Amino acid sequence: MKQRTRKAYRLIPVIFCAVLFVSLFVTDLVSYTSYGAGSGSYVIDDQGYLSDSDYNHLASILSSVSNSHGVDVVAYLDNSLYGKTPQQLADDTYDYGGYRPDGILFMINFEDNDWAISTKGYGITAFTDAGQEYMVSQIRPYLSDGDYAQALEIYAELADDFLTQAENGQPYGTGNLPKKPFHFLRSLFLALGGGFLISWIRASSLKSQTKTVHKTVKASSYLVGNVALTESNEVFNHSTFRMAPQVSSGGGGASTTHISSSGAVHGGSSGKF
Repeated sequence: MKQRTRKAYRLIPVIFCAVLFVSLFVTDLVSYTSYGAGSGSYVIDDQGYLSDSDYNHLASILSSVSNSHGVDVVAYLDNSLYGKTPQQLADDTYDYGGYRPDGILFMINFEDNDWAISTKGYGITAFTDAGQEYMVSQIRPYLSDGDYAQALEIYAELADDFLTQAENGQPYGTGNLPKKPFHFLRSLFLALGGGFLISWIRASSLKSQTKTVHKTVKASSYLVGNVALTESNEVFNHSTFRMAPQVSSGGGGASTTHISSSGAVHGGSSGKF
């Protein structure tokens, strides 16, 4: 009887470990299925560059964009490249982060003020090289100012727009990039200033053409009659320029690709801010 009791006590730690293992497995499974095809976070910020409110706000936006298009849209902030290039780190973070086969990751790295974009699957189609360049042109000013939350919010909005455009069969490329935001007051001042300058130049030109009589200091200039000219010169008066319209060639655009360390095909780009 005592031997049976001792054996039972010995089995308790084994049973406890088994229950713990099963519970952890079930927790991981639930976590995985809650993200659909990907188990990674849409915002990776282990160093705390974003406030809690900004983090939650961006996570909500990126989750909504990702789930509405079936393409993961990820933001990643870090302060080390871990011995990799920015492009390699962005690719590996996406490949090993449990994300969908289709997606885009935008990385901000503060080790040397690098940014990098990694695209995969349908993300390569939706975010062409020209499209990525446009996106960065809209985001970089906020990165330079240290407004990372605003930069990533613009990234999320642009990603939504780019995915919608691609789903309509016309991904943004060289010949059909989005129009930049129109700043009314700045454009008004520029238009008024430019109009005034052009009008002043034109008026000055017409005024100078009406002055056909000029004072001279030489009496020989007033001689009339049979005067033999021993020397003559041609003086350049004015010229007329006509602006010819330039025809720009349209075109979609393409995505250059490379192979990541996992052997997956990626698009992407990188640079400094």
